Amino acid sequence: MALTRFDKAGFARIREPWEARDYKRVGQLAHALKGTCSYIAAKQAQRAALRLEQGAKALANSAPSSAEGSDNSYLAQEVTAALHDLQVELQEVMPAVTRALADLAVLS
Repeated sequence: MALTRFDKAGFARIREPWEARDYKRVGQLAHALKGTCSYIAAKQAQRAALRLEQGAKALANSAPSSAEGSDNSYLAQEVTAALHDLQVELQEVMPAVTRALADLAVLS
């Protein structure tokens, strides 16, 4: 069942809140992806999702600041990097998930 929950749409759902700068929602979605990655033993993807979750939540909880070089700027860069890393890790895992689902379909 965890394999069927692990799909490209899971990552795609992050796009809208990311573009809206709804970092709280980004953190929630990253948390869900982290759990799914854990279920299928995708450890690198799980770590990337955790990093995104923590960064997004920190960014959501930080006070807005217009000063360049502020913590918000650093956090935004970190969250952007974490999002990219998660995308890369999910692309690495997806072929194995697709194969496993195909194998399970044959057994059914």
